Amino acid sequence: MIRKHRWVWFTLFILAVIILGLLATGWNLEVVKHYSQIEAFQKSFPSSPVKMPDGPTLKVVLGSLGFVGILIGLIVIYIRLIQEMRLNQMQSEFLAAVSHELKTPIATLELTSSLLRKGGLTGEEMNRLWTSHRDGLLRLKTEVSSLLEAAQWQANLIRPRLEEVQLESYLVDSFPRWQQMLGESAQLIREGDRLDQVAILDPRILDKIFDNLIDNARKFSGNEPRVIIRTKVSNPTEWRVEVQDEGRGFDASERSKLFKKFQRLKVGHTSHIAGSGLGLYLVAAAATAMKLKVDAHSDGSGKGALFAVSGHSS
Repeated sequence: MIRKHRWVWFTLFILAVIILGLLATGWNLEVVKHYSQIEAFQKSFPSSPVKMPDGPTLKVVLGSLGFVGILIGLIVIYIRLIQEMRLNQMQSEFLAAVSHELKTPIATLELTSSLLRKGGLTGEEMNRLWTSHRDGLLRLKTEVSSLLEAAQWQANLIRPRLEEVQLESYLVDSFPRWQQMLGESAQLIREGDRLDQVAILDPRILDKIFDNLIDNARKFSGNEPRVIIRTKVSNPTEWRVEVQDEGRGFDASERSKLFKKFQRLKVGHTSHIAGSGLGLYLVAAAATAMKLKVDAHSDGSGKGALFAVSGHSS
């Protein structure tokens, strides 16, 4: 949509520049022509009382500056127009994604509630419905929490409560939760160095960072994700935790957009993948609040992705 409209406005912009260029050139030519006519007339009639006007330089310069000024104004308007069009499309896609993400668990909850109300179910059927009901509630809670957190981060309402965190213990304690997030059929592998450092962090916000990275790996890795948690220690005070998956990956052109609000990966057909485009934005916002560095790398579409969080120990 934006690309199509951008070409229309780009064509109109080029036409406007050409018209302005012709008008400015015509103005300068008319000034020079008028001056030449008066100069020729004075040469033919030296005794004529017609006074020779000042040279055309000032008028030519003013005409050229006017053309440049109008051209700069057009460029600014064109850039702002494209930015507004892109923002409108991003917001529309975001609203559509959020509407879908909220409608799906709500529909699940309505269906399971009506079936449970009717009764007459076997024990196995009851368990399946309660599981579906629980998953729907969890999904709804997650989406609403993401929306609220995004608004809070944007308004700078969240302040980290820093404390000492033993990184190795944190990773060991978090593994069961991450395995549950990925699912029973997933592989969660730990590689690399022991992180014996102690860092000054907010454990709750740190959970948000890694939970969103794990959830992102789950979404884009198919039914049986394989995720590697790789830890590195470059020196006694610097540490790095990588979350690597073998999923869809992303193109180099998308790297700069990954951590922006409302952005979603455009690799392949991803419209069926759950999400509102806020997960990686929350990762970046939370990392910045705790003075951590977050980065991403992929060798291309279908080649997996690697997200890294790094910082300094106390």
